[in-house]
Amino acid sequence: MLEIFVPDRIVNHYSELTAKQLLDDGIKLFLCDIDNTLVGPDEPDVSKEALEYLESIKAAGIEVVLISNNTQNRVETFNHGLNLKVYPMALKPLLKTYNQIKKDYPHIETNEMLSLGDQVMTDVLGSNLAGIKVVLTKRFVDKDLLVTKLNRLLENFVIKILKLRKKWPNEEV
Repeated sequence: MLEIFVPDRIVNHYSELTAKQLLDDGIKLFLCDIDNTLVGPDEPDVSKEALEYLESIKAAGIEVVLISNNTQNRVETFNHGLNLKVYPMALKPLLKTYNQIKKDYPHIETNEMLSLGDQVMTDVLGSNLAGIKVVLTKRFVDKDLLVTKLNRLLENFVIKILKLRKKWPNEEV
């Protein structure tokens, strides 16, 4: 049952997940979280590094969308200049937004989608429930909102159990 919290892969930084790797894995749609995945939660704008990263994914012919539990305003501010399709207030891990993404991209099979995020209880759980491959990245900064801090407590407990059962990937987050 706890396997629903296990990511397909763990990386220390988003840049470790390259466009070439995504192409080699048959990925055609890249769902990317923002806060504590690409930038710190207090950084309103896309960084030069994150911009170049997302542009490299797009240049490889992979469609990119931003999926975030944050507000429309926050996501649109971050997206300024990127011009990506955005899914703010996604309510991850609930399936509503994931199902909408699948409807919006009917030409892409679920096994050709991959999600990147920093939280087990939202990004990993939601993606796994939706049948979408998921990569967990180490969070950008330790600062979190109160609700995220509560999620992290539960996340750490679940990870500890999964490690004891030898079900957690070897990489450390």
